[in-house]
Amino acid sequence: MEISVSESTARHLCLLPTELLLQVLGELDYRSLVRCKQVCRLFLETINNAVALQYKIELGVARMEDGPPSLLGAADRLALLKRHQQAWNTLKYSSIEWMPMLRGEVWELYGDVLAQARGSKVLCFWQLPSAIRGIEHKEWTLENFEFVIRDFGMDPAQDLLVLIQSPRADSDDPYRIHLRHLSSGDRHTRAPNPAIFTHSPHGSEDYSFTIQVAGDLLGVLFINHGDEDAELLVWNWKTGVRICRVIGEGVRSFAFLTPRHVLLAETEYGTEEGDTLGPTLFVIDVFKHADTNTDILVQSDDLCRFRLPELSDLATDYSVLIRSDPAPGWTPHPDSKVPFYTGRHDRLFVLTLDVVETTMHLHALLMFVPSSTFTSRMDALAPGEEHRAFDWEDWGPTGTRLIRAPPRQTHVWVCYVFGMKFAFKRMINNNMAICVLDFNLLPVKRRQAEGRDGMEPGLEERSYERTPTTLPGGTVFKNPVTTSLPFRSHTLMFEVPSQGGPIPLAAVMLSEDSLIMVADLPNVRQFGIITY
Repeated sequence: MEISVSESTARHLCLLPTELLLQVLGELDYRSLVRCKQVCRLFLETINNAVALQYKIELGVARMEDGPPSLLGAADRLALLKRHQQAWNTLKYSSIEWMPMLRGEVWELYGDVLAQARGSKVLCFWQLPSAIRGIEHKEWTLENFEFVIRDFGMDPAQDLLVLIQSPRADSDDPYRIHLRHLSSGDRHTRAPNPAIFTHSPHGSEDYSFTIQVAGDLLGVLFINHGDEDAELLVWNWKTGVRICRVIGEGVRSFAFLTPRHVLLAETEYGTEEGDTLGPTLFVIDVFKHADTNTDILVQSDDLCRFRLPELSDLATDYSVLIRSDPAPGWTPHPDSKVPFYTGRHDRLFVLTLDVVETTMHLHALLMFVPSSTFTSRMDALAPGEEHRAFDWEDWGPTGTRLIRAPPRQTHVWVCYVFGMKFAFKRMINNNMAICVLDFNLLPVKRRQAEGRDGMEPGLEERSYERTPTTLPGGTVFKNPVTTSLPFRSHTLMFEVPSQGGPIPLAAVMLSEDSLIMVADLPNVRQFGIITY
């Protein structure tokens, strides 16, 4: 819990025996502990000399949470956590391992597990290791599937594998969604029996899918490339109950914002009170019509909406891709025994905004938004209030960072965000570089609050970006757009070795413990796993 300590309360606490004072301080959250260090010398020395309290502070500042009980005590966990933060601050990795890129059509990366299809009925899995958090490298293959795998998703924390089976050609069969154990491929024992959901979307047969699991909820977005309509289906995968069907025009991606809310964007120009409705993010409560089984319509059933900057008159088309990992409430599998893991209180959303102008030139932009930017506005809604529209000026300039996307930013290898970090590749002086943007500024704020100069160990002052970014008006946006959300940047200069010289990277992806280099060329198809 977070408290404020008055001067009189502090005087009384100072009279307690050390053992009782430690018990009282142990009930505080990390923010209150940091404040208590500024109250008096006794509090400062007591907290600094208590390993368990230091560990709690370091967890909070790193936006981490304590892992399940194990043989590791607070002192060991504190040492590992500091080592973990130092490694990511400097991008000094533990090892690099190369693995082949298989010839299957689908792949997935989630929760430190990389999966690829081999052919149409076989899936191969790699648990990515971590020297610091004690995660072992594992490989396994599932090849007993009796149907062609159209797409799949997974949640290693719940040992869940979600498989989509396409209907037979020229048939009226529905799509079948199978719930299996990730470790064995057998029917998931926590799912209904049979562990199969079905859905028959309207429209053409040219569908692609986005699959996300958030605790008990399974969301599957059916994207119809022959039509602008899209359908988002959400089930409770443990009970088999369908929670909702969300219908929207031009929806191409979604992400769970909270355990009951999804964030999505429509890419069709709509109208609102006679005005053109430009790029807008919608927040949908998936339980809104759960009792009546009524479809949810994006523009009429939203809880609230966040308007993006107004587009220029030269803009003729746009699209929005939304990415965020992990899902809200995500925790690692309890058997993993990791000492700590990424916290659940704030996550980074990465929006890719592609705008086409009249000359058919494509402008690609990246917008970084912490989930707290959205949820803090949602918390301000009055009870029962719906359809609240937050203008860009009310949330964007200080709550986001909008930049031009790096050249050839990937639209395929999109697992580039985890927690509060985003990874991408760029060229610096004709050399390949891997860059990580970290939007967790608590280490900087702590040092400022404690009156200490300089950065955290391993950080340089130039890595802290506070200068606002301004994109000019006239081409993409009608007016200049300035955003100022601070971040830290870390760069790894890297020459990828091979017998024929450096391997050109198509993309860089990110998991909780690894940077994944993607070499996707006809003659070079590999993943390079940089492990921390």
